[in-house]
Amino acid sequence: MPENHRGYAYPPDHQNSTSSSPTQPPSFSDTAPANSGNVDRVLFKNLVEMVPLVESLMDRRASASYSRRASMVYTPAPSQSRKGSELSGRKAGQIGSARKRRDNRDNEEDYDGLSAISSKDAQRDRDELIKLLQDVNELQKKLSEKEEALKSAEDLLNQMSTAYASLEDLRSQVAEKDSLVKSSNLELYNVKIRLAEKQAAMEKLVWETKMSNRKIEELEGNLTSKDLEVNALMQLFEEIAEKGSTRYPDHSITYSDPFNQYPVQIDDDDDDDDDDDEEDKIQMSKMEEARTAYINAVSIAKMNPCDETLAAAAEARFRLQAFVL
Repeated sequence: MPENHRGYAYPPDHQNSTSSSPTQPPSFSDTAPANSGNVDRVLFKNLVEMVPLVESLMDRRASASYSRRASMVYTPAPSQSRKGSELSGRKAGQIGSARKRRDNRDNEEDYDGLSAISSKDAQRDRDELIKLLQDVNELQKKLSEKEEALKSAEDLLNQMSTAYASLEDLRSQVAEKDSLVKSSNLELYNVKIRLAEKQAAMEKLVWETKMSNRKIEELEGNLTSKDLEVNALMQLFEEIAEKGSTRYPDHSITYSDPFNQYPVQIDDDDDDDDDDDEEDKIQMSKMEEARTAYINAVSIAKMNPCDETLAAAAEARFRLQAFVL
């Protein structure tokens, strides 16, 4: 606990007396009142007895058992009349000896009282010290608790920081996974588009194949019908040729007429008929060649149904139709 150190105010004439003899009380012969009626003798006696006690207290050094000091302000006695001064001068010797004995006795009593007061103050100081120690212990205990709480809070803060760092890592991983999923979905969408295009192309090829097969079937039907027509025409041409050979015999051969014994020469008109027969033979040979070429073209188109073979078969058909029609 803080101590109140106060200064002491010494009276003017008391400084010299304390420097020369600190144990001897000052002489109050000059200020001692005479047997006047306006002075309280009990108060004066008490004041006189208090001076050596105050001097002893001021000269004593401060100790641990008695650490408090009090301040004392000296108030000089009021000036007395000359009569009182003379009376005090005459009685100074008597008062001095009696006062010394009384001062010694009072000093002993005051010392005992001061010892009791000092013991009480020491006990109170000890109690206050014990209380202060208890308060310090409680404060230290609270401080340790606060330090433990602060340490636990720091640990919790570190754990939260670690958790936040792991959370950020997880968020970055999730973002990467999302980007991968998005890129995979985009690639899958592109693959679906390409697959749809391939499927459309395949369907187109299937449709074209069906149409080609249908055209081939139609061409085969037409070819069959044309073969039948060609066969019929060939039979017709053969029949015509046979009829022509029987109708137009060889005029270079002469025969005898029973009615006319002279040989008969064939007319010039018969020569024209021979020329027509030659042309017919040429046409028949060309038509046969066209028919053979058409049959070969159709066979090639069946084996390899492409645009070139189909075009060649169509061209051979047109040539054959030109001879037939």
